[in-house]
Amino acid sequence: MPFLKDLISSLAMGIVQGASEFLPVSSSGHLAVIGRFFPRPGNDLFYIIVLHMGTVFAVLTVFGRDICETAFIKKDVRFFLNLFITTVVTVIPVLLFKDIIKNAFASLTMVGICLIATGVINLIAQTLIKKNTGSVRKPDSFDAFLIGVFQAFAALPGVSRSGSTIMSAMIRGTAPETAYRYSFFAAVPIIIGAFVLDLKGSSTQGAATLPFHLYAAGFLAAFASGYFALKLLKRTIMSQKYHIFGIYAVCAGIAVLFSEAFL
Repeated sequence: MPFLKDLISSLAMGIVQGASEFLPVSSSGHLAVIGRFFPRPGNDLFYIIVLHMGTVFAVLTVFGRDICETAFIKKDVRFFLNLFITTVVTVIPVLLFKDIIKNAFASLTMVGICLIATGVINLIAQTLIKKNTGSVRKPDSFDAFLIGVFQAFAALPGVSRSGSTIMSAMIRGTAPETAYRYSFFAAVPIIIGAFVLDLKGSSTQGAATLPFHLYAAGFLAAFASGYFALKLLKRTIMSQKYHIFGIYAVCAGIAVLFSEAFL
């Protein structure tokens, strides 16, 4: 039944997008892999935009109050200046090497290698969580620069944005919960930027072509899975069980490489 098949595909893509966007396991890598088994309904770029909207709403639901308090009550100008530094440092290399990044998405071998790298990053982060628990240090301008560099690498399929930014913040001694908070504040302009670029591409591609229920299913799945992923990640960090994501990413990367080599 095409209706049921497309609905399942839409829900699967939304769940994977939302959960892996925020858990340190790489959304781009998982979407590349799952696309082999659950092809995206149709060839509609607007569908990807809808998934991004779901993840943006998830971030704003979890962090919206915190963002407003930081901006309008605490008026933490330095914090937002650091976010600006992180964003600029991320965007420049991504734009300069966009063709290389685009080509990387065509190779599941690259995805597998990057997933293994993500696993290693997460295992390193686990040791830093134990070391930095109790720290009161907040990111400074150099931290913001370093986090931006690591976030730029996450443009590669299979490299986790959240894993890279949380680990890079903790390298400098930042407390785990502070690193988690900064990572997802830094995610907002990046996700919105991807949303705008996709929207621009959609305007040249043409109008939306899928039935409304597929957009709605994808949006709701991305929002719900993203919301619960954010809550789960914080709980995992605070309980010092972050290594679970490292083991998972390494195993996923090995599985991808094995499937490419032998299947």
